Amino acid sequence: MNLLVVTNQYPSKEDYYRNAFIHTRNKEYIRMGKKLSVFVLKKESKSLYNYEYEGVQVTEGNALELESLLKKHQGLRDIVLVHFIDVDMMRVINKFLDKLKVIVFIHAMRP
Repeated sequence: MNLLVVTNQYPSKEDYYRNAFIHTRNKEYIRMGKKLSVFVLKKESKSLYNYEYEGVQVTEGNALELESLLKKHQGLRDIVLVHFIDVDMMRVINKFLDKLKVIVFIHAMRP
């Protein structure tokens, strides 16, 4: 099973606290044999930035780059998992709802 996780931030070597709980879940998916990559939607991004964090492939980019990625990978991703959805993510993902299985995680934040 191929998974794409779309989120607003993700841990890196420089800042390992950014949505660390998502990374913990992703490591479990990988342990279970799932193929997984992460796309971090950054509105201000001018170009794609790729890195690996503890075995997880991460790409940072803007909404146009997310749309391009989803177009290119239609049929290659079984499920798109969205964490901390916002208007910009929704605008892109709405274009693919008839082509992709999408799961959106919605929950409260700790006070």
